[in-house]
Amino acid sequence: MRVLFYVECFWPQIGGLEVISAKLVTALAQRGYELLVVTDRQYDWMPAQERYGDVVVRRLPISRAINERDLELLARSRREMAEIVDELHPDLLHASFSGPGVWLLPKAPGLPQILSFHGPWPTIDFSSTTGIFGRALARADWVTGCSRYTIEYLLRTAPPEVAERASVVLHGLDPPSEGDPPEPPSGPPMLLCAGRLVFEKAMDVAIDALAALADSHPHVRLVLAGDGPARAELAAQAHALGVGERVEFAGWVSPEAMHELVTQSTIVLAPSRLEGFGLTVLEGALMARPAVVADTGGLPEAVEDGATGLVVPCGDVAALAAAVRRLLDAPDLARAMGRAGRRRALRVFGAERHVDDWDALYQRVGGTRGGSN
Repeated sequence: MRVLFYVECFWPQIGGLEVISAKLVTALAQRGYELLVVTDRQYDWMPAQERYGDVVVRRLPISRAINERDLELLARSRREMAEIVDELHPDLLHASFSGPGVWLLPKAPGLPQILSFHGPWPTIDFSSTTGIFGRALARADWVTGCSRYTIEYLLRTAPPEVAERASVVLHGLDPPSEGDPPEPPSGPPMLLCAGRLVFEKAMDVAIDALAALADSHPHVRLVLAGDGPARAELAAQAHALGVGERVEFAGWVSPEAMHELVTQSTIVLAPSRLEGFGLTVLEGALMARPAVVADTGGLPEAVEDGATGLVVPCGDVAALAAAVRRLLDAPDLARAMGRAGRRRALRVFGAERHVDDWDALYQRVGGTRGGSN
């Protein structure tokens, strides 16, 4: 089966969606699918075409055309997408929706389409059949969300009939290595918070919580893995609170380096204000690290409160600090939650199950046109 896989961000860009997408297309190619990835050419140094393992990657200037309101560039990108469809003659289009680039989806009659959502979009009303988002939803043969929250959020404004062709496909990952993960290293405890440094990820709440822990746990460190526009503001906040020396800005982190950071961590934090799933929590669970997360979006689905970690009210600094303090003061409890989280991650969020789910959905939606893979 030939599949056109459209995703706005792909390797070498790093984030939850990028990691999941890269692993998924690699695994599906190994199962015999012929995939072509179309993604954003965000920077000039990115090649317009290359290979990622067995998968061809084509890049179009999606974000540049949108941000600069360049109508000529928009039109050129649309033409290139149409040419790609004509060349590949795909049996299925799988589009991972992560922003306004949905305008680039080809209007190809008879081409089965899956539209995947990886987070809630508070500013978008999918009930409108005249806007680009509503039209894309109407064209989709199937719609997926990476968590129950994500798909339920979408269905709040989508036309009622969309629920009949919608389902949840949970993210999935494998542990970075075989065998039991190592215990957290001795020395000052390390809290790990990963993601883009933007308001939605609530890194400011993590810094406030670290400051609130200063009296009882003055040696705890906080590592912020990721980069983004809020970095300078967050650094200023940390220094103003007197914890600047205990907050490390790790910047852009490769998947391999992220595994090492998780190994070095004591607790994984996800205080997000907006979150579809929370891949860092899953990465931590696979390494038997407990998590403290906000009761936002799909995070309570990634963590069983009181069993694999603790769930606290979103934006509640005191509650976040108290939950971290509870785990630091009870290391046996923290280890037990970490081990329980690993068992659940292997059972519920395994990579093989993730690929199986997509394989089955591809055959269901695109198999009638493309036959077997």
